[in-house]
Amino acid sequence: MLSGFASQTKKSNAYEHHYICLEQPEKRQFIDLFIDAGCHIIIAPTDDDLIAAVKTADIVQIEFWNHPILIHLLATVALPAMRTVFWCHSSGLHFPALSVALFEKAHRFVFTSACSYESKEMRALSIHNSEKLAMISSGGGLDLLPVADRSISHKPLKAGYVGSLNFSKLHPDYVSLLLAAASPDFKVHLIGDETNREILEKQCRELGQPELLDFCGYSKNVLEELNKLDLFIYLLNPTHYGTAEIALLEAMAMGVVPIVMDNSCESHIVEHGVTGFIVHNAEELADVVGWLSSHDKERIEMAQEAASAVRKKYTYQRMEDEFNALYDGLLSTEKRPIDFISVFGDRPADWFKSFVRDAECFSDDGHIQLPQGYIRHAMYEHSKGSVFHFQSYFKDDQLLNSWADALEAMQ
Repeated sequence: MLSGFASQTKKSNAYEHHYICLEQPEKRQFIDLFIDAGCHIIIAPTDDDLIAAVKTADIVQIEFWNHPILIHLLATVALPAMRTVFWCHSSGLHFPALSVALFEKAHRFVFTSACSYESKEMRALSIHNSEKLAMISSGGGLDLLPVADRSISHKPLKAGYVGSLNFSKLHPDYVSLLLAAASPDFKVHLIGDETNREILEKQCRELGQPELLDFCGYSKNVLEELNKLDLFIYLLNPTHYGTAEIALLEAMAMGVVPIVMDNSCESHIVEHGVTGFIVHNAEELADVVGWLSSHDKERIEMAQEAASAVRKKYTYQRMEDEFNALYDGLLSTEKRPIDFISVFGDRPADWFKSFVRDAECFSDDGHIQLPQGYIRHAMYEHSKGSVFHFQSYFKDDQLLNSWADALEAMQ
């Protein structure tokens, strides 16, 4: 997403963008795209590098989510006065929650989905602070994707899913939801990491459908995989953290008809009955799969409508235009220093806990009382700003260690 946006802004040159990657990336392909586009990029900067970059910048845009390195930087580096734009890549609906104090400190706070306006914090926000808010989707470049040929249907229809198999993102009841639609020739091809494969395979066996899921593994060419699919069965945890849902947008752009749950994020993307289907339970999922399997003409028309809708709406040109308008309005404001410790606290355990809506969940004596329901799965993650994620960076924080031990015991 950012690499495509970088290429777009480099062509128009309305604003000069410099990029800072706070640590060495696990995969370099996106860094290479920045370099190929002629963008200036700093990787794993020192504190002095950061301070110098902030000092010379007219606007500092922070790609924001609760990553331990980012929060550590904001809370510990004495950054100079700056004009800030926070572009937030988590919804704030569940975990991680977003602090009203951060909205108050920022010059502008930009969501990546309109669903974020539905959070508890947003509903309680004052009119003054709400004027700082905007929404710019991080979905872009959909118009640049190759156009898929949807004139030929597979028999039976091929269904798939692309993305994380962590249960903080994938619906924990994915297998049982699929079961109502299962038939001898029905299976879902799972494309991506194979986290939780053993658990999912065990669920399939216990429910009498051992062949229901086909684990395809990570693919470097997701578009090629999408080109093989007819249906995109994208059933997510109702408390997931996502916003733009790039995998869903790419599937729609490639003419794969999406079926999603009635979660707020997905409901802002899929128009029910027009560009895909929104279902509430297993029975509705089974009805939709059955209807699509017997209505090829209507399914192909819906695939074409989905592709047309997202290709028109989610472009890098649109993204740049919206940001340029925001930047233009921001340049007349004064730079100012920001006290991030007052937002996040001054120790790693506080940094993690600042994103937990219910402070009683993680107590200062090391005990944990997790909330009930699907949100519990987010706490068991080893990335995505979880206790384990913060502990991996701050191994000497005793409170993080206590919480991590308690979580391991619960699992």
